[in-house]
Amino acid sequence: MALSDTVSIISAAVALVSLAFAWKAVKTADKNHSIALFTELHGIYQSDSTFAATQQVWELYKRCIPSADGTPISEKQALQFVVETDRSSKEWKAVHDASTFWRYLTLLVNERFIDQELAFHAFASPAILGFLYPIERAFLSEAFDYKRSLQSLYDRWEIEKARKGQK
Repeated sequence: MALSDTVSIISAAVALVSLAFAWKAVKTADKNHSIALFTELHGIYQSDSTFAATQQVWELYKRCIPSADGTPISEKQALQFVVETDRSSKEWKAVHDASTFWRYLTLLVNERFIDQELAFHAFASPAILGFLYPIERAFLSEAFDYKRSLQSLYDRWEIEKARKGQK
């Protein structure tokens, strides 16, 4: 075997080892990025404003559906809320703040930065989406984009519940 063949084989082996290290570095970077996003999301979730907004939304939800079990409010109830609620009220701000948190979570799940199961179990129950997504839909009407909507996350949650035999 010629020296050039030996050098080629060694070079190929070094390239494979380098490729393995590069792949490992990419995986580690992805994991670190996901952890950083989760940490940021957890910080938002733990804030006083998000806590207050979530509590207010649960109360609004219970006025429409006393069990607040994830059952969506009706289109009529959502439209009524959108039309009759003053945009400077505490109720509107609470719905806006809670929706913003869940929209951020939806984006991270859709882009696969955060695992869907983690999203469903690390924060307040996705049942709250039964109130939030119909309001989002009524408020946005023509500009509603299902793929990026709270309804898409709600539907994923419903599928996961059905798969696990829950209700």
